[in-house]
Amino acid sequence: MDKQFNPLLRQQLEEFFQGQEVPENLSGLLESISNTYDDFERDHQQLEKRMEMHSQELNEANHQIKLEAKKYQEAEALARKSEQILRSINEHINEAIFRHTPDKGIVYINHSFLDLFEFEDFQEINNVSVKTLFANEDAWDELQEKLEDSGFYKNEEVLLLKKDGTPFWGLMSCILSTGAQGNSFYDGAIVDIDAQKRTQNRLIAINEELKKANAELDRFVYSASHDLRAPLKSLLGLLQLIEYDTSGNIAGYLDKMRTSVQKLDYFIEEIIDYSMNARMERDSQLIDFEELIGQVLEKLQYLPGAIRIEKKVAVNGSCAFYSDRSRCLILFNNLLSNAIVYHNLQQAQPLILIKVEVVPEQATITIQDNGKGIDEKHLQDIFKMFYRASVSSNGSGLGLYIVKEILQKLNGSIEVTSTLHKGTSFTFTIPNSPPVPG
Repeated sequence: MDKQFNPLLRQQLEEFFQGQEVPENLSGLLESISNTYDDFERDHQQLEKRMEMHSQELNEANHQIKLEAKKYQEAEALARKSEQILRSINEHINEAIFRHTPDKGIVYINHSFLDLFEFEDFQEINNVSVKTLFANEDAWDELQEKLEDSGFYKNEEVLLLKKDGTPFWGLMSCILSTGAQGNSFYDGAIVDIDAQKRTQNRLIAINEELKKANAELDRFVYSASHDLRAPLKSLLGLLQLIEYDTSGNIAGYLDKMRTSVQKLDYFIEEIIDYSMNARMERDSQLIDFEELIGQVLEKLQYLPGAIRIEKKVAVNGSCAFYSDRSRCLILFNNLLSNAIVYHNLQQAQPLILIKVEVVPEQATITIQDNGKGIDEKHLQDIFKMFYRASVSSNGSGLGLYIVKEILQKLNGSIEVTSTLHKGTSFTFTIPNSPPVPG
């Protein structure tokens, strides 16, 4: 078998013909078959090469896919971890966190938000507007304007409402954001500052009281020194006149000295009343208004002109009334003494009407006279310390100031109406304050 056939074909022919010559008439066919074998092997080799190349490409692509998948898994795990961390932070920080959308209201809150507003669960507040939690709608509108103008606001003090309507102060911050689809929402945080705010307000009130006390002390020292020295100087002057008066007519001097001493004694009594009201705690005793008014009128009967003035007393109401008796005595003493001292001698029948209406909640007392009256321009100032509505006034200017201070201590109030030369009417209320058992 001399012809060069494809090795695979040659092997097959040798096994078939077993050393015999290949017939001449088959040579052309076998050559064609040999060529086909050669072409097949070449195509097969090229196919293997191409398959090997594709296999490498597939391996590389598969490797790249695995790398990308690993990166995606790592990113997904990181996102889940970040979400868990963020949720854990939101759930465990003290600040109340919320997300609010204009169309759906509240869509997210943390546990601190529930605790702060005393809600049981998210369903109670889901889709509710944050606006409903504001004690003042104007404050809400103002903060919304800041969000629209600046996109955020920070550390705004606002008065909020708990679930049961209890007001409390919160420090609120918020930022406006826009989602991928163009929808707007804002995320906010609220810190409970109620205790700090109330402490701050108390400090402000105490500071105002201190300012008031200092101003009153300055006025008190100046006016008290003048009002204390004036009667003493009068006494000294009268004593000198007695020393140089050889007529022996001392009675007139003694009468004037008595007046100066009485004036001094009355002023000292007012100072004691002022001090007592400022320092003593409130007491609660059963008040018999008829007995109390009678005691005051008996004390004032020796004032000049007192016996000429008719006093009418009417007490209505049978329920028990409790208040600070010492302070009530001072109230009636100061108001009734003014009604007596500033009576109108031109009146044919000088009169003081005292009317008391007692109900379970409070007592309303009106003291009305037909005396000299007070000019309207002075009415807004008569309760100020050492204020005198007239230059001819002989009073210290402390009486009505003490009345106002006592009523503040008793949580009461007072109103006054007056017409010059016709009379004055004071109406004041005192809350009924029974003693607390135990």
